[in-house]
Amino acid sequence: MRISKDSPEGLFRRLDKFHRHAMDAALASVGLAEMGQPMLLIILDRNGKNGVVPSQKELADQLHVSPATVTVSLRSLERQGYVTKLSDENDMRRKPIALTEKGRAALEKLETVYEAIDRGMYAGFSDQERDIIAEYYRRMITNLEDWKKTIPEGNEEKV
Repeated sequence: MRISKDSPEGLFRRLDKFHRHAMDAALASVGLAEMGQPMLLIILDRNGKNGVVPSQKELADQLHVSPATVTVSLRSLERQGYVTKLSDENDMRRKPIALTEKGRAALEKLETVYEAIDRGMYAGFSDQERDIIAEYYRRMITNLEDWKKTIPEGNEEKV
């Protein structure tokens, strides 16, 4: 099957590409070009407010990446001074992650960037149109989750 640039599939890929380029440019404009997984800071902040520090597996699940990717990203964020590992006095093997002051400052910039990109991307759309788009996204996610269940275990890489 050939995907044309104006088919839903082609448009989705183009939208994703434009969104990533806009995000990269916006992050660079606020001095965060080197940040590999900005969503990781957002998830850590969100969970930190609840007092729950997720495991690296839980972070990987939330980001839809491998645990190894989370490990690499956390090391990078720690080297750059955005996060720090804490000690868990009840379990010496567990190393909770916390945002540093630099991480909190970056988080504020990230929220501003995300809001600006969303405002730009949805400019001219009514609330009702945004609700319709959101419903389409939910249906596509559900369809893909259902489709993935049809793949025999261990064969995911073959599809």
